[in-house]
Amino acid sequence: MGYTFSRQTKDALINNLALMIEKKEIVIPRPELWREGIDELEEFQYSITDSGNITSAAPGTGHDDIVISFALAAWHLRPRQQPTISLVPAMVLVGDTVRQYE
Repeated sequence: MGYTFSRQTKDALINNLALMIEKKEIVIPRPELWREGIDELEEFQYSITDSGNITSAAPGTGHDDIVISFALAAWHLRPRQQPTISLVPAMVLVGDTVRQYE
C-alpha cells in the first residue's frame, strides 16, 4: 500500500511525527548513531506562504528525505482509533408480535 503525497498529507505526516516525538511514542536515535537524521530534523522548518498556507520542508535546497522516511515509519506506528461499536438489542418480527432479544 502506498502513500499519496500532497500538501495536506505531508502536513499530516509531519504533524503526526512531531506529536509522537513530543509524547515520547517514538524514539529518535542517539546523534552518534544517526547524525544525518538528527541534522535533517534540526533543519526542518514550518513556514507560511504568501497565500497563508503552512508548509513544511528543509530550508532552501536542503534535503528532507530522512525526515519524510522517519515520518512515514511513525505514520505506520500511529495509534489507530478503534471503531465505536454500539450494541443494540435485536428485534424480530414473529407474526404480528415484535420480540426483543438482548
